[in-house]
Formats: sequence, C-alpha cells, structure tokens
Amino acid sequence: MAKVVWTEEALDWMQLIDSYLGEVSPQAAVRTLEGILQQVEMLGDHPRIGGRLPKWDPREVRSKLYGKYQIIYEVDADDGVRVLAVIHGAMDIRRMRF
Repeated sequence: MAKVVWTEEALDWMQLIDSYLGEVSPQAAVRTLEGILQQVEMLGDHPRIGGRLPKWDPREVRSKLYGKYQIIYEVDADDGVRVLAVIHGAMDIRRMRF
C-alpha cells in the first residue's frame, strides 16, 4: 500500500464540505466525508485508478470522482499519493493551481 498524504488545502476543502453540508444535514455531511475518505484510502492501493489531468503534465495529477465531488491528487515516482484538493464537480478545475 502506497503512502497517502493530505495537503493543507485538501483538508481545508474537506472542512468547507463538512460546514456546508452540515448546515443542511449533519448525516449527509458524515456520509459524504466518510465516502471521500474511503475513496482516498483506496488510492493507496490503486494510485492510478483516477483519470489523468493533462493540464498539469509532466506532473501526474489525477482526478477520482465520488458523487458530486472530485478528489484531485498527485502520484509520485514511488506511487505515493498526495491529495491536493476535494472540490465540487461543478467547479472549473482548469482554473485551479496546485
């Protein structure tokens, strides 16, 4: 299993998701965050499961979908995973900088 590391930015996104969903439905917030965490855990075993985002070539930045959210992550030379962001699918990822 490869090492999975969260960036501060990714953790900030998770807090925003929790705050936003928690206002409407605390149960939905818990389910969503748990689902995202399970998907990220899976990346440790299968780091290349998500689609590659060519905008960031030559870096190996990828995206894995979970419901309405995109988990944006980078795979390093040792197959380690660095979670860069977790964003709502409606956001324009092309404008993001990592």
